[in-house]
Formats: sequence, C-alpha cells, structure tokens
Amino acid sequence: MITIACYIGIAVLSGCVVLGLIRLALGHTVLDRLLAIDAVLFFGVGILGAYSILGHTALYLELILVIALLGFFTMVAWFHYLHRLPPEAPEFAGDPDEKEGGTA
Repeated sequence: MITIACYIGIAVLSGCVVLGLIRLALGHTVLDRLLAIDAVLFFGVGILGAYSILGHTALYLELILVIALLGFFTMVAWFHYLHRLPPEAPEFAGDPDEKEGGTA
C-alpha cells in the first residue's frame, strides 16, 4: 500500500515540477522566477523523499538535507539582494510589455 502511495506521490510531485518549470519560463518578474525555483526545489526534495521510502534506505536523507539547505540559503541571499535594490531597478518591473508613462 505504501508503495502505491509513493508512486502516486512521485507522479503528482513530478507534475508539480513541470508546472514550476513552466512558471519559471513564463514568470514576468524576477520574484516570480525565484519563487518558481524554490517550488521546484521543494518538490524535488519530496520526490527524493519518496524514493528514499521506496528504497527502504536512509542514504538519500543527507542529499535531501543538503538540497533543502542550499535552496533555502540561496533564496534568502537572493531576496536579501533584491531587497537592497532601489524600487526603480529593472528587476522590479511588473509587465515587460508595459510602456513607461502609464497608458499604452
């Protein structure tokens, strides 16, 4: 029973990774793309956890910990960097197709 649940979980998490990669490609701002990367890492950790359960091994747990910590510290560093930028910086532009001056 747990094997079936793990396979279903891996399938669902793999679909979430695909959706996260689509969001990464189509994100309008840097913040959208950073959140997509964070979500992909989160779902990847879930997939590794399910493989660890399927394999009845704890060897993947160290890898899970390293990936989760690297993802967390990377996101903290990026958000700290973006927080220090002035609001007029191009990274904070909302819609890239929007013209300056209000109306199009």
